[in-house]
Amino acid sequence: MSGYRGDGRGRGGPPSRGGPPSRPGGGQPPSRGDAYRTGELDVVVNCFRVTRLPTKRYYHYDVLPETLRNRSRAIEIIDRLQSHVAPQIFQPKAIHDGRANLFSSRQLALSNGNSGNYDVGKYNIKLALSAGQTIDCSELNAMLNGQTPPSSRTDTATTLLQLLIRAAPNLMQAGDGAEVHNVRGARAYYTDVGKRPIGGGLELWQGLFQSARTSIGHLLINIDISMSAMIAGGNLIEVAMDVLNVRNQRDLFLSKDHHNFKKLKNFFKNVFVRVKPSGRKKQIRDLQEFAGEYKFNKDNGPTTVERHFSEVYNISLKQPKMFGIATGSKERKVVYPAELCIVEAGQFYRKKVPSELTKSVVDFATKTPQERLHIINNGIGVSHPGGLAAPALEYETSPFIQDAGMMVSAAPLTIKGNVIVPPQLAFSPNVGAENPQHGKWNFVRKQFLVPIILKRWAVIDYVHNQPMTQNLVQQLMQCFAALVAEQPIISQSTGYNIEGDIMSLPGKPTFILFILRQQAEETRQQIKYTCDVKLGILNQCVREGKLANPSNQYLNNVALKINARLGGENSIPRSQALTELQKTRFMIVGADVGHPGAGVRNQPSVTSVVWSWDKHAIKYKALTRVQSPRTEIINDLRGMMKIAILDNANRLQGPPDRILFYRDGVSEGEFQKVKDEEIIAVQDAIDSCYQLWIEKGLVNSKNKIPKPKLTFVVVGKRHHIRFFPLHGVGADSTGNCPAGFMAERGIQSPTARDFYLQSHGGLKGTSRPAHYTVLRDDNFNTIPHVLQELSFIFCHCYASATRSVSLPAPTYYADKVCARAKFHYERFQGSESISSDDETFDLAVWQTRFKSLHNDLIHSMYFL
Repeated sequence: MSGYRGDGRGRGGPPSRGGPPSRPGGGQPPSRGDAYRTGELDVVVNCFRVTRLPTKRYYHYDVLPETLRNRSRAIEIIDRLQSHVAPQIFQPKAIHDGRANLFSSRQLALSNGNSGNYDVGKYNIKLALSAGQTIDCSELNAMLNGQTPPSSRTDTATTLLQLLIRAAPNLMQAGDGAEVHNVRGARAYYTDVGKRPIGGGLELWQGLFQSARTSIGHLLINIDISMSAMIAGGNLIEVAMDVLNVRNQRDLFLSKDHHNFKKLKNFFKNVFVRVKPSGRKKQIRDLQEFAGEYKFNKDNGPTTVERHFSEVYNISLKQPKMFGIATGSKERKVVYPAELCIVEAGQFYRKKVPSELTKSVVDFATKTPQERLHIINNGIGVSHPGGLAAPALEYETSPFIQDAGMMVSAAPLTIKGNVIVPPQLAFSPNVGAENPQHGKWNFVRKQFLVPIILKRWAVIDYVHNQPMTQNLVQQLMQCFAALVAEQPIISQSTGYNIEGDIMSLPGKPTFILFILRQQAEETRQQIKYTCDVKLGILNQCVREGKLANPSNQYLNNVALKINARLGGENSIPRSQALTELQKTRFMIVGADVGHPGAGVRNQPSVTSVVWSWDKHAIKYKALTRVQSPRTEIINDLRGMMKIAILDNANRLQGPPDRILFYRDGVSEGEFQKVKDEEIIAVQDAIDSCYQLWIEKGLVNSKNKIPKPKLTFVVVGKRHHIRFFPLHGVGADSTGNCPAGFMAERGIQSPTARDFYLQSHGGLKGTSRPAHYTVLRDDNFNTIPHVLQELSFIFCHCYASATRSVSLPAPTYYADKVCARAKFHYERFQGSESISSDDETFDLAVWQTRFKSLHNDLIHSMYFL
């Protein structure tokens, strides 16, 4: 493919950023008005430029031991050390990260020279000057300007800057009894101003996120609004009733074996409460049934909790049969009745928010671009005493930033970006192609490019609403048109025996449509396991809530999924970049790691690799593996990629010339590890396959087939960069940047080639762009605009949507494959699952229980 010649420098490190990229054949870089881009767009970025880096040198101290696992509590302890225990030493105050690092703008006069021991209540704190001793920003400034590479010292300097900008907000937490509460998180701080209770014992708080980011030539502070679920504060009884969604306090008279007792126990574990009458803070270790009747020994004789509070505190319990909390150790348990406990406000809910509350979370977090930018500039609850002002305004008054000699712009950054031209989408030959508008298109009066005739299919109805089922089938028959060759077999069943329901059908169907009740997740799990793993039958589940009056859009989306699952082609993209790519054999790969839910430590992570095997990059196959929990690096990537490369070569009748690999879900802190392990694993797989082709005679001195070239891109959405059209010029109907907006200049990384692409049209709230970081590029190193355009094209290839999506389709597919992995375990739940109280983990057990996809489905996109 002439013109797609990479210079290979991506293997040895990031490409040079010294000048504009050249076009293939040595021509000029693409102009702003060429066919690739529609033109420039001025946008505001939620970043504030550091106009002057800290001028002071900082001394780095190790804090021993690391005070507490609770970062907020650790910051409070060190603040007390500086404010009350030894204030004469800490002038001005030093900055603590809540862990093992403390930075001071002058050398501390510690009790033992360069170290010192101090008692802060029950904690003994030791400070020692670290081996690195001093930190300044001279090396960081040199790195930002491309004069030196990143180093441990520039990393430490960046860490110092992160702490500097958060130091003042970290000390804003309101005291006991305060009307307004402010709570610090890792990179954000939150306020209960405007909080929203959502049920389930939870409430939502708004916050402001801030983080220092390096960019070419300058340092930026990224500021964004944030949201967090908190455990509702207040009377423990009322919170418990909210958790269980009950109104009668008698519903809290629970034995320890009752499922509601177990639910409360799981919810309140490690939550802090204030107990009456002392007002002391206690952490809940366990719950106690019938707390007032709990017996313990006192003064050499047995007594009960109810009698104890009556005799010692003159408190008569109103609900002695209600549950209570247990604090202290297992050996010395202390029980407090629930009616004497007040849940502390501002405690983060660390687990996954229940699915029935997701809509409330989304509604609370959704802000229009105009609302979001206003909060970023002006803060939350500014007019309310104790509310949070925007960090951009605080930087001028922060004593820590003033002491550092640091200065930050009060106005957000403005940059120029570009809008990429979307690809054309081709449907059936008699319809022609369509240009997507605002990131969307439709199938009205269109037909699939390659429809698959649906024969021997069935409908299994678990709702038992015959009129609704008949209406659905009739409308689907009309919607599918060219897809359907015959009427389906319709069966009604209870859902107690999924496999039996399927086996009772006459003959093995090629496809089954299941109609489920609205709350039927367990049934769905059994269906997916039975069809995907045991029987090898393509299937689609629909919920009754969507079927009472199904819209054309919903029916079309069902048809899109079914046709793609069966191996059909809904539409294909057309563009100059893709045409050039198609002149050679290529392979598009998506990879992801899915982790267990928040707070779950005893279940495995799941890895997936999907790869294209057709010339349009719209058909994909998938592999799944199980590995240890919370492990971000894909352990068996070499083996998975070898299978994928050989399959692609077999399908396209020759080795791929180019491999474009999209890796999802990797944080910037993991980039080096990805380079050292995953990219090496992919290259090893390429080398192994190439050697195999040589041994088989597929590659020889005559055909001169080159070894596949690799481009490895990390795609991330867990960031806080947002774009706002300047003065609203060029915005779509939602106020967001248009689909295809791409930005790189002004916010690009100094250490790797990267860009931001907002590939989807705005729906609700502020759109989040995807962040693409190129860790290796043997294909497009000299023509980066081609990689940008291809990435946008692949966002139009998601088979079950009529909109461009926010990530390239293979990245989305890899994520869906990881999510489907939970269906590959047969009844690995309930009593067989390791409880949350037992954090032991045995990977071999999970690998044994994990069942592979049925052979009949390995060539299908079953995961849609």
